[in-house]
Amino acid sequence: MKPWRYLVHLARFRPGLYLLSGLLASTMFYLFPLLPGLIVRQFLDTLTGDARVHLGAWGLIALLLATSITRSAALFAAVAAETTLNQVIAVLLRKNLFEQILRRAGARALPDSAGEAISRFRNDVQTVMAFLSWTLDPVGQTVVTAIALVVLARINTLVTLTVFLPLVVVLLLVNLAT
Repeated sequence: MKPWRYLVHLARFRPGLYLLSGLLASTMFYLFPLLPGLIVRQFLDTLTGDARVHLGAWGLIALLLATSITRSAALFAAVAAETTLNQVIAVLLRKNLFEQILRRAGARALPDSAGEAISRFRNDVQTVMAFLSWTLDPVGQTVVTAIALVVLARINTLVTLTVFLPLVVVLLLVNLAT
């Protein structure tokens, strides 16, 4: 079985927890940092008289404060969801590893040393659970990149293309080189 199929099986073990962890982590670490910039832009637009939404200076300050409080709550929820997901997956993997060892004949239960088995129970499980918990990050990164590009393009399309196109070319060249 391919490694991706194992990861899909692990994600499907507790799909709600997997999606919640990915959604909160992606929102927390990628989307929330965009919000203060958008609010400050609106604040500056209010000062110049070009505001699209008229909340007033105090309304925007309150919105900035609410964003900060929401970000803190989302951080707490993201950490709780990701920690729970990691522990559930770690327990499942260790249980399955231990069951496989117990199914083997007594003389051949551990093909390597006991230290190697302990290392596999600790390090290999941690690697798998860390990789699984970060598999939804590219989705969050893509969404935030698209939002940032739209915001930048609405400000100045030429500058956005001037900055973004060389970045895309470099990324393509690096990927082709590997």
